[in-house]
Amino acid sequence: MTLQPRTPEAESLRTFLLSAFDVKVGVGIAAPKKVQPPLYPIEAAHVAKATRKRRLEFAAGRAAARAALAELGRAAAPLPASPDRSPVWPLGTYGSISHTDRLCAAVATTSRIGIGIDLEDAHPLAEDIMPMICTDKEQEMIRGPESARLAKLIFSAKEAAYKAQYPVSKTLIGFDCLQVTLNLVSQAFEAQFLRAVPGFCMGDTLHGRYAWIGDHVVSTAHCAVKEG
Repeated sequence: MTLQPRTPEAESLRTFLLSAFDVKVGVGIAAPKKVQPPLYPIEAAHVAKATRKRRLEFAAGRAAARAALAELGRAAAPLPASPDRSPVWPLGTYGSISHTDRLCAAVATTSRIGIGIDLEDAHPLAEDIMPMICTDKEQEMIRGPESARLAKLIFSAKEAAYKAQYPVSKTLIGFDCLQVTLNLVSQAFEAQFLRAVPGFCMGDTLHGRYAWIGDHVVSTAHCAVKEG
């Protein structure tokens, strides 16, 4: 298993992710620019024709995911990609992977919840794409000198919420399907569905947390996965 980075930023990210959920989770951190252990054949086949950068990111994600599963006592196993490119976690586990150019993080749990994490560089969101990410209400909420920075946070929160809901809905949704309300004091957010999708009614809400860590912003969200 690869040695996880021990930089202050990586350690702070790990600490945050371990505390971000109400259930026991395993956390893995990897560096996409570092050489990782070989992929399983079924994993390598998924990125055989990808760019070198994509292959490195994919390998770091799988290494981080296996490290997270190992913390739960799970043996190393392949994590193939489904047709929609999401990772197929071992039976009885749920998890999420995210990365930037410098860091990759994975969280896994044996609790029956959908988990979403998102890691982004902390650069402000470009103003010209803000209307594509933020609803009118969100843009009004963050209006001011910090609007571009907070828009990046909303982007990250929606990515985490999307990943959390996907195991339930199996539905691709756009940024306009969720409306985020930020709590800048408690560093938490709510993501409300603006329309119904399988498993969720219009008005249903997912809860999440976020943190600014070094040069990154990280967001987490979760939701229950019903039996059957």
